[in-house]
Amino acid sequence: MIPLAGNSNQSFFMDLTGKYGNDDAGLLSAGLGSRTVVRDNAILGVYLFGDYNRTPNSNYFKVVNPGIEGMTRAWDAHLNGYFPVGRKSKTMAIYTGTQAGISNTMFFSGHSQYDKLFDLVEDVGAGTDFEIGRTFLSLNRTRLFAGGYYFSPKYSSAIKGVEGGIEMPLKYRGMQVGIRDSYDNINHNTIALTLRVTFGGLEQTQSADIQERMLDLIPRHLGNLRSGDGIPSQESVVDTGRKTLIQDNIWFFNADGTPSMVEGFQSCTFEHPCIGLAQTQIDTINTLAPNANFYLSSGTYNNPLIGSGFNFYNGQNIFGRTSDFRQLAIGNNRPLVNDTLIFNGNTNLYNLRIQGNSVQVLETGGMLVPFQVGLLTAPTSMGVINIYNSDINQSSTTNNVMSVANNSNVSFPGLWPFSKTCYEII
Repeated sequence: MIPLAGNSNQSFFMDLTGKYGNDDAGLLSAGLGSRTVVRDNAILGVYLFGDYNRTPNSNYFKVVNPGIEGMTRAWDAHLNGYFPVGRKSKTMAIYTGTQAGISNTMFFSGHSQYDKLFDLVEDVGAGTDFEIGRTFLSLNRTRLFAGGYYFSPKYSSAIKGVEGGIEMPLKYRGMQVGIRDSYDNINHNTIALTLRVTFGGLEQTQSADIQERMLDLIPRHLGNLRSGDGIPSQESVVDTGRKTLIQDNIWFFNADGTPSMVEGFQSCTFEHPCIGLAQTQIDTINTLAPNANFYLSSGTYNNPLIGSGFNFYNGQNIFGRTSDFRQLAIGNNRPLVNDTLIFNGNTNLYNLRIQGNSVQVLETGGMLVPFQVGLLTAPTSMGVINIYNSDINQSSTTNNVMSVANNSNVSFPGLWPFSKTCYEII
């Protein structure tokens, strides 16, 4: 505190404060104030500070901090207000609800899958703190104090806390040791041990001269002992009201029924899934929307022409989903496709159980040999095939049986066999 003008009964002063914490947060604060002796036994003061805060997340907030105070020889009371100016929140990242771990944020409409978008923000809010102190002149001016604080950020929970402590001058002039403890519903318990060194100022005695308190320190920023900045901040996940497209060109299927007709884009939507699975459906969908994504809900999909296989086109993908389509199915909840899958390249297969029933004549060792296969890549296939978390089986017990046959120009970089999965690549 630096006096600018006045006398022993009135002082206009400037105060500069700097603070930095090991959490990489900091504070710069500058202010002006006035203290006046009233009735020769009390001091009334008013002040106004401007704070510039850097939070642990490297966000910056400006705060206006007015305050009032009153002091007697033995008692003192201080009331502060904190009012952020400008932006009160800063966006640090954008997540989908699924990425943020929030349930029930993904939804479907027509042939598309969406997820809600959320901002990870750090925000501050207006607040107040107060402190009441009692100085014991007979104990070398030892001071006991207690107070409280309250802050109300826009997106986060309100911060409500109490604080208290003791300050004891040392035998060396201008040196003081203190312990301050605070507790609130967000940061819980925080204890700070301080050693204060004062240069200049008024000599403190055990007399009843109120003027000796004209340069007493103003208690401020009581609610943020834990950090290097001056105002409490919190991280919150905030619904933006926006959505993002996760997957489009989706065609939805439910199992256990006679395959329905695909009559156009109004078919196989999330609201009106197609029933069963048939080659005519696959053909029509490829004509309407190449590179389609097939979402098969849990259940059994029997081929009406058993043994002919399901021939998927280049670029088509198949996903085994739960009954509500929201998640990939696992274990025995994975859809069971009761016939061979025939791929033509650039296909991803997720979370299916495949029971092959198609017999294919393939060349191996210079000979044409009939194989019953679970998954076959067509001879003209081009591109990459990825298989994840899928069981590929067949029902034959004859010799020369395989579950995966590859006799084309494709690669299987994402082939993930699991238990009960038999495969061979030739």
